[in-house]
Amino acid sequence: MGWNWNTIYAYLTGLTASGYIREPFSYIVRNNAGVYEATTDFGQLAFGGSGDAGGVDGADASAVIQACIDALTAGGRIHIKRATYTMPSALSIQNTGITLEGEAWGAPASLSGYNTTLDWSVADVAGIQIEPSFHSLVLKNLRLEGSGADAGKVGLKLNGNAGQLVDMVKVEDTGIYNWDTCIDANYPDSMQLVRARLANCMIAFDQTGGGDTVASHSFFDLANTYGVSLTSTGANSFWGNEIAGDGVNGTGVYLNSCVRSSFVGNLIYSWNHGAYLNTSHGNMFQANYMRAFTGYGFRNISGNGNLLFCNHISPSVGADDCYYQSAGTGNSIIGNNLTRGNYAVNMASSAYDIVIGNSFDSNGQTPPIRIASGVCTTESNYGFINEKTGFGTGTGAQQTIPHGCGFTPQKKEVVLSEMDTGGALAYQSAAPNATNIYVIATLNKTYVWTVKRRVDSLL
Repeated sequence: MGWNWNTIYAYLTGLTASGYIREPFSYIVRNNAGVYEATTDFGQLAFGGSGDAGGVDGADASAVIQACIDALTAGGRIHIKRATYTMPSALSIQNTGITLEGEAWGAPASLSGYNTTLDWSVADVAGIQIEPSFHSLVLKNLRLEGSGADAGKVGLKLNGNAGQLVDMVKVEDTGIYNWDTCIDANYPDSMQLVRARLANCMIAFDQTGGGDTVASHSFFDLANTYGVSLTSTGANSFWGNEIAGDGVNGTGVYLNSCVRSSFVGNLIYSWNHGAYLNTSHGNMFQANYMRAFTGYGFRNISGNGNLLFCNHISPSVGADDCYYQSAGTGNSIIGNNLTRGNYAVNMASSAYDIVIGNSFDSNGQTPPIRIASGVCTTESNYGFINEKTGFGTGTGAQQTIPHGCGFTPQKKEVVLSEMDTGGALAYQSAAPNATNIYVIATLNKTYVWTVKRRVDSLL
């Protein structure tokens, strides 16, 4: 084919898109023995260095990186070479389309030189803040470290930004619970958090407003208040994550006034409560492992239409697997394995909820399901008798029949067998109790008795 500038450009663009040629970096940042410099992709010194190029102090890593960010008014890529960068001040991103990427984040302390670490431990300041109205930030292969001074700072803060990607980034405190929040997202739109680790904080991930956040294959680690906290948001998806507490405090997943969010295939453990929903509706928890150390496995207050499906839930000794209160409506608990500390399902107030096909172990209360008030469908739960049927032959006098259900039936029927009608009678002659029912039937006539829990208005 004929070669001209258009065909050459198209050819190189194809190689770039396929990964054979990388896109050029706008700036490359290095740590040269404590002197920080930023060069172009062609090696031209732009900021910092021993001569303070661009009017930027080469001894100040924050200033050098900030100068690169500020210069990219049309967006661009900043590549930070593996090293530790001592950050005396926070970074503020006020341009759209910025990519800030390092080279590694997961090497252990003994090999810390292999990581790209932005280290705020010498300065009691926040980490990175994306200012309002700036979008499409990409953070990759970075380690953000806090000061360990318990000063309540934020590692990464979003303010109404759209299209953020945080990929293979570790946000942690070098001490105990300095950063109140590793990632604080206010009204984000379509944020993705992938292969990240948020550790040693009070709240690992905190989102208010916005929606369509996707978090997957990430660690929310050693927080002491919340692993994931969502407020007034919806349509978020968390799948394949590990959400671990400090073994004593806090809640793994906290939803406050949230709708239509899903948690699928997560490990949620070492918390006071595994998951806690407050006035949240239409959310789904599926195929999660939830273990609580001192509280409930799953708690739902005033929530409607929430689904628990095929989870393994294990509360602390003396607490309920699933605790529902304050008249939630239309919630479903289906196909879960519930390792009881107390009640497997405790409906302090129920309104047309569904508890179907769950299995319970032999610990805790008997029966494992408690319906304190309201109506609830309970069917086919292993280890939970919902109804029982038997046969008898009439004596003409009252008979006492042990039903063996372990509960006082609220729905009961006594009918003659089909072959033995013809004017004969069979009926309940006294109120049942937790042990017996009482029947009078015509002498030598067979009858069928059935007892059920009256926990469903349809029974």
